[in-house]
Amino acid sequence: MNAALAILRRRRSGRFEELHVEAMHTEDLPSFDFPDHRMNPEDACLNSELQARIHSCLKQMKSNRQVLILRDVEGFSISETAQVLNLTRSAVKAKLLRARRLAKMKLSIMRTEFRNSRR
Repeated sequence: MNAALAILRRRRSGRFEELHVEAMHTEDLPSFDFPDHRMNPEDACLNSELQARIHSCLKQMKSNRQVLILRDVEGFSISETAQVLNLTRSAVKAKLLRARRLAKMKLSIMRTEFRNSRR
């Protein structure tokens, strides 16, 4: 770990040149073009709508919601999900398949409704 940090420090030290502000004029300064990673208002609105639709879809699901949330949202493994829910691995896989299919169908219907409402 320390060796890796030492290598990174050595790489960084030669990267920058010393700047003498007094000797530089504003036209000599390099221009920095930093990308703006913030969401624009339209993307933020669409993202919040998508989150609301996903939450609505999860609320409508009854029996397999826990498996889907543990596996796809929380990132649990099949074994961990089976242990938490006191199920077999094959039962988790079957419930997960059903939950994903149902979620896909519900989200597809919501998407169609959303597109039709915007026309």
